This record gives sequence, C-alpha cells and structure tokens, in this order.
Amino acid sequence: MVALPVNPSRQPRGLADIRLAKLATGMGAIGVHETLILGWRRRVKTTRRKGQRNSRDVKGVRSARAARRGRAARYPDAGEAVGTVSLRAHIYHTGFWTISGTFALLGTPTLLARDRGPVTGWLHAYTRAMRAWLKTCGVEVEYRGLEHLPEGPAVFAAKHQSYADGILHVAHKRDLAYVIGDHMLKFPLIGTYLERAEAVVVDDAAGKRAGDALETAIARLKAQQRDILIFPEGGMAPVGGKKRYRRGVHRLASALERPVVPVATNLGCFWPRQEWRLHPGRAVIEYLPPLTPVEDRNHFRTLLERTIESRTRALEAEAHAAGRRKG
Repeated sequence: MVALPVNPSRQPRGLADIRLAKLATGMGAIGVHETLILGWRRRVKTTRRKGQRNSRDVKGVRSARAARRGRAARYPDAGEAVGTVSLRAHIYHTGFWTISGTFALLGTPTLLARDRGPVTGWLHAYTRAMRAWLKTCGVEVEYRGLEHLPEGPAVFAAKHQSYADGILHVAHKRDLAYVIGDHMLKFPLIGTYLERAEAVVVDDAAGKRAGDALETAIARLKAQQRDILIFPEGGMAPVGGKKRYRRGVHRLASALERPVVPVATNLGCFWPRQEWRLHPGRAVIEYLPPLTPVEDRNHFRTLLERTIESRTRALEAEAHAAGRRKG
C-alpha cells in the first residue's frame, strides 16, 4: 500500500482528516491517530467552555461595577463601609418606632377633643421629634426658598421620594391639611389621628371615588384657611425617576382659587423609598416660586412636572457631589 504524505503541523479537522489519516498511516495506526483527534477536539471544547465562563465572569464584574456606579450616583455615602451603614439604619429605625409608639400612646387623650387643634398640635410635636432624631442619626434637613411662601393659604405640590417627606412637611408647618391614600387608615391609631386631623383621604385606586373625595374636601377646605400638602404623583418615586403626575393639584387649586407652590427635594438620596438604609448628609426641601393654575389643566400639569423634576434632579446632583467631596 502506498502511504500518502501528511503535514504533521496541520491539526486534523473533521471526518475528511480522519479518512486521510487512515490511508496515510495504515490500519495499525488508526486507533492512535483517532485518539489524538478526539483528544484535540475535547481540548477545543474545554477551552471554549472556559472562555464562556470567563466571559460570564467578566460580564458579572462589569454588572457589579455598573451597579456600584449607579448606587454612587444615587446615594452620597456609596463608599462607606456596609457595617457602618447597617448599624446606623438599625439605630435609626429602632428609635423611629420607639418614638412613634410612645407618641401614639401618650397622645390618645387628644383624640377626645372636639376640634382638630389638640391633634394637629400633637402631630406637629411628633414630627419635630422625628426630625430631631433624623438629625441625630446623621441626616440634617434644610428648608430653602422660604421667600417664595405666599402670605395666604396655598397648595403645596411636593415631590415624594421617602417615607420622611410627609413628616418633615408637617414638622415645618403645623396646621397642614394633607392629602393621603386610604391605605394610611389601615395602621392602628395612625389612621385615627389622621382622621381627627381632618386629612383629605382619597382612594388609592384613583378613578371616580378619588375625585369624589376631593370634591368633598374642597367644600370643607373653602371654610378653612389651611395650607394643603399633596403629592402630585400619588406615591413615592425612585431617586432620578418619576411617576405620572395626576390632576388633583389643578382641581384643588382651581376650586379653592389658591396658588400652587412646587416643592423639590433630594430626601430620597438619604432615606430611599422602601429601603432600610439611612445615608448621612444634608437633605434639602426647597419651595419654588408659586404657579397660578390656568384653565388648561394639561398645560398646567406639564409645567408643574417640569418645574419640580428639573429642580429635583439638580438637588440630587448636589447631594451626590457633597458625598464625593466628603469621601
């Protein structure tokens, strides 16, 4: 049999090379050569699998880095030790619930009063205590734009990023009528306090029932010289994000013939929505120049949204910059 020439430097590929090897080396060498080919194929497959794993590892590292960059963009203490952040959060929330429970129990006699005065006074004291506790745990609150507050009653349309938003607004203004969702009435004692303080309760599902609740509140608020606090988005939005702005602000302001004071904040950078962690720093609640409600409610809603969101983004960037300087 004539042996065919074979290039030893060329790696075998597929069945054609196996047949060539059979002809070149003879029957006695077939098993050895095929073993070499199969071994080479296994090495190729193993190398490919390792490459895929390495690729996944690289992607995981990149995702983790992107997550850290995203966190650093939202929170001012992103470089702080995890243990320190966790310890601060445990201390704060322990104090939060202790203070809340104490005030809720000790203030029950105010619920027997005929008017809202004692209840609103007690809630004002509670919110001021919570603001002091927040400062003790590292978050100081600054109120800006006080020169924009009108002399008469107004509708405050505020950005909502944190559970502390409502608390800090009530801490600053004592007799404040706040628009809340009916889910707040489910909490023991809290719902009773809010009802006795004559809060405006609307259906969380919105729709016609929410509009009816506003109409009922408007009839009552016309006889009262109280400022109104409402969150136009109807719920908490994440830092850097927003929800759909609703029509309640325009309806209240138009019916009551009151100016609307947009309120921006970066409080979510320090106590984010639905998060356990608390991040130290100086949070800002800023009152912006009042807006007069126009007949076109869609145009007004767009203007209100643009005003609040643009200033909120600037305050979030300010919080982040302050954290980087501190770090």
